[in-house]
Amino acid sequence: AAGAGNPPLAHPSAEDTACRRSQDSYAADIAAVNNSTVVNLACTNASIEAGLFGPELINGMLVPSQLSRLEGVQNVKTVIVSIGANEMHWTQLMELCLVAPQCDDSASAAWFSQALDSFTLDYYDLLQRLAALPGSPRVIVNEYYDPLPAQPVCTGEPGVTAAKSAVLLSRLTTFNSVLADGAASFGFDAVAPSFAGHELCTPQSFVQGLSDAAPLHPNAAGEIAIALADEEALLNPEPPRPTSAATPTPS
Repeated sequence: AAGAGNPPLAHPSAEDTACRRSQDSYAADIAAVNNSTVVNLACTNASIEAGLFGPELINGMLVPSQLSRLEGVQNVKTVIVSIGANEMHWTQLMELCLVAPQCDDSASAAWFSQALDSFTLDYYDLLQRLAALPGSPRVIVNEYYDPLPAQPVCTGEPGVTAAKSAVLLSRLTTFNSVLADGAASFGFDAVAPSFAGHELCTPQSFVQGLSDAAPLHPNAAGEIAIALADEEALLNPEPPRPTSAATPTPS
């Protein structure tokens, strides 16, 4: 959500630089389209525990809790959340998979399962905090985009195979199901940005390459795709909020 790897803000603060916030983040895109006030609290490498609930030490700076700062903002209408990739070590998992002979082994599967169980508990704590925000703003949870096509053709990257892509996309589907189910349980929107036809190694990729500044993160076009998906959600009525609290279902 910070837009890491894309051009920095025109007049960044020290915190913006530490968090790698970009002028091409989807937050900036949404602000430009709607001529609205958008506060981008996103910070590279943030997790629920170290970033949202508590402070995050990043690039030599201690960045205050995003949620505490959000709770102090007046007249919030909408909160858009992108979370989970860092808890799941998703980028590292993909990079390891792409350089390893295979990635459907029991060790990586166990790693993924354990990370997902831990994330799910923290995620539901986060959803409860978001549901209790002053003024009950609308909440949108962004699911994670598909960075790999089903049949990848990456010149010079022989490790990017259809078999590995299938494993990673299967795990991504499981991860996104947790995000969507949790959001629905609290009456929040879950948005699934589509990178179909624009994955890694395609002619007009929405994903930064393996040698770019932030591998497998969205590039400027990918950030626009996420912004458009969020805009589409905002055009539809907000889901009703449940009357009782939700709890996670063990995997």
